[in-house]
Amino acid sequence: MNRILIIDDEEMLRKRLKQLFELEGYEVFTAGDGPSGLKVMETEKPQVVILDVKMPGMDGVEVLKKIKEMSKGTEVIMVTGHASMETVIEILRLGAFDYVQKPVTFEELEIIVKRAIQKQQLEKELVEVQIKHNLILESENRYRKLFDNFLDGVLIINIEENKYIYANSAICEMLGHSSNEFLEMDIMTIYPEADRENIHKELILIGNDNKKIVENITCVTKKTSTIIADIHSKKIEINGKPFLLNIIKDITLRKMLEREKEEMQKQIMISSRLSSLGEMASGIAHEINNPLYIINLNLEGLESSFLKLGLDQNKELSEACKAITDSTARISAIVHGLRNYTHFDESVYQLAINEVITASVSILKSMYAKDLVYFDIKLDDSSPSIMGNWGLVQQVLINFFSNAKYAMKTLPQGKITVTTQAVMDLVIVTIADHGCGISKENLPKIFDPFFTTKPMGEGSGIGLNMINTIIRRMHGQIKVDSKVGSGTTFTITFHSYDKVKC
Repeated sequence: MNRILIIDDEEMLRKRLKQLFELEGYEVFTAGDGPSGLKVMETEKPQVVILDVKMPGMDGVEVLKKIKEMSKGTEVIMVTGHASMETVIEILRLGAFDYVQKPVTFEELEIIVKRAIQKQQLEKELVEVQIKHNLILESENRYRKLFDNFLDGVLIINIEENKYIYANSAICEMLGHSSNEFLEMDIMTIYPEADRENIHKELILIGNDNKKIVENITCVTKKTSTIIADIHSKKIEINGKPFLLNIIKDITLRKMLEREKEEMQKQIMISSRLSSLGEMASGIAHEINNPLYIINLNLEGLESSFLKLGLDQNKELSEACKAITDSTARISAIVHGLRNYTHFDESVYQLAINEVITASVSILKSMYAKDLVYFDIKLDDSSPSIMGNWGLVQQVLINFFSNAKYAMKTLPQGKITVTTQAVMDLVIVTIADHGCGISKENLPKIFDPFFTTKPMGEGSGIGLNMINTIIRRMHGQIKVDSKVGSGTTFTITFHSYDKVKC
């Protein structure tokens, strides 16, 4: 029977975990603090210890040190509420098998316990087989069965020959290679080319430590997709020759969930700010519209006075009045567009797409012109209305314009071409740039959530996914044509309002 020791100052948590693990067939011991736990450790010799980091008196890190002094083979799983990265690195350096953050589910904790026990069994088996090479060959089936039942990927490397000598079924499934392909490939093939030198130093050239844990390593699958893994690397000797045991734990899902959580939190913050911006924009619009109204009234009065005085034919005065009229109209259009953009009604209704495009460009063209990016607008006046939402369509357009501007940031001057075309009961909108373009490998992934080619901090990977969702909601379709070095064209097709309404 597998033996577990739980050291945690929360009595209710200890009792609950004890009950759950006992139901799964484990023999469980508990302690409420570090010194008590060390006494139980000395008498009962558990295989796995579940240890809280934050405890009064002797904290979890000190207890971990003591446990490793008493029994290096005991695996310790650290449970923490809000550990810093420095604390996490420290506990892993001290020999902790893994760590989890509270609140933790029993299912998650049980999987880690199983892995810890399997690791012990694996190391025990490896110690037993460190004899002659021919004995390994004779017992190959036994070890194949052991490794193939292991939940994580296992690779064993002959250090002298720089070759894999074994790959279990888990790593084959994880990366898509057969076991024979692993035996024939270069050991660095499964890592991105740009990372290979550093990974070789980290994992292969371990030095005198004989074991190492390297986190967040990118591994490349046979189909050239990637996963994120933590790799436990340990030097072993078999028949006097050095080998390296790598245990690869796929953490891609965990990282994706962490990233989703971060993005959700960012989106909540952005939504809160946009809500405030909407209220502020509404107030600004009101404050601007009042003086605009007064300007227009006074302008009408001036024009009437010029007419009475016979100055209506004066070219300079007429041009000045026209310039004022055009400027106030432009201000009014910008205010209208800003107010619609920050309005959060998501209902759909009859919408003139050309008007939304014109308003969106009005908001951005002066700002973009400062970076030498200009708009070329060609709108088909016969374009029918669509079923849409002004704010959401404007959000889509501004996102497209922003991406186009970013794609042309290295060019001396950029141009964003926007066209509409009426084809029967369809409206076709195209947005084109002549920027860096998108590679063939990335094109199928650009609408995936959180996919981005921008550096960390410059892109979240949710913009195009959001665009795709909004366009489909409005009974539209989107396609993209792109060539590296030549630019990108997005084509959006909407059904007319009359067609959708039917």
